[in-house]
Amino acid sequence: MADSRSKGFRERKSSKSNTKKITHTLSLRNNSLVNKIPLELGRLWRLQELSFLNNSISGEIPANISACSNLISFELPGNTLTGKILVELGSLSKLNALYIGRNNITGDLGLARFLPEDIYNSSAIQPISIGFRGSIGYVAPEYGIGNEVLTFGDVYSYGILLLEMFTRKRPTDSMFNDGLSLHSFVKMALPELVATVADPTLLQQREMGQASSSTNNTRNQSSHTSHKIHECLISIFNIGIACSQEAPRNRPTISHVVTQLHAIKNNLIGKDGDHGSRRARIAV
Repeated sequence: MADSRSKGFRERKSSKSNTKKITHTLSLRNNSLVNKIPLELGRLWRLQELSFLNNSISGEIPANISACSNLISFELPGNTLTGKILVELGSLSKLNALYIGRNNITGDLGLARFLPEDIYNSSAIQPISIGFRGSIGYVAPEYGIGNEVLTFGDVYSYGILLLEMFTRKRPTDSMFNDGLSLHSFVKMALPELVATVADPTLLQQREMGQASSSTNNTRNQSSHTSHKIHECLISIFNIGIACSQEAPRNRPTISHVVTQLHAIKNNLIGKDGDHGSRRARIAV
């Protein structure tokens, strides 16, 4: 693919008559390419424009694409790529257009780390353009209108992930339509109906314990544990709801979220981890 005579590779001269600027481009768009993006692309350090638009490429974006240090534009829409948005792409200081829409890329956490501050604050280049259609449900709504990538967006994604973990439902499930989202689904159930939205496996051990109870003390202990689990689930869901609010200014900071999660953990298993091994199976 490094051979300039291969299909799609061209050196494009600048339209300005007084310059001989050359753009190194590899365009493989609108074909029927399959399999993974070849690792050998990382050797094309002069490459400036790379497009795999509308193919059937699978797998993950290779990390060594960050070795293409002169890359300006990277197009990937219309494939079946998976995995996360690579933090390594943040090292591509010349990149000003990244399109990843219409894929199955869902790793949105850490997007604020993805772009170095000097990239999106620079007036010399255009903002990074990222297509998030493949990650819909996880990406903060403000990104859809072109807002810059900030930690508030990370908090939103974390909140959705938290709700997904404890409901066992993805934000892209078919049940979420006509205005119903994972966020609203959980919010409407709290606090009284928390058991109806929680992952049933989280409550399985509680029910098994109650069924096998043979003494009053055991029953009382099981009831106390059940109440604690119920309280913890409500608290965790409230954090997920707070993090995934539509307005960025209404979301908590991630440090506040961590403090709350530690408090929930201590309430469930105690600061010293008493009975931790037994209860750890509940908080999967």
